[in-house]
Amino acid sequence: MAFKDLLTRRKLLKENESLRAENRHLSIELRNARADLALELVTSSGYRNENRTLRNKLKAYESSEPETIGFECVGVKK
Repeated sequence: MAFKDLLTRRKLLKENESLRAENRHLSIELRNARADLALELVTSSGYRNENRTLRNKLKAYESSEPETIGFECVGVKK
């Protein structure tokens, strides 16, 4: 009877170790997914307005004639 209990105990310990390893792996995946989501939220909300402004400026430059685009020169004296 004691031998049977020992085998059952070993089997349970192996299963426990396997479950711990799987739990550790899932915890790491969850942490990485949360980090990716946080990064996506920051980049999409923080830069959305700036990206829209730059995209509109680029469209304006592309749609206009090259001669009509005025560039501002800083620090140039006549």
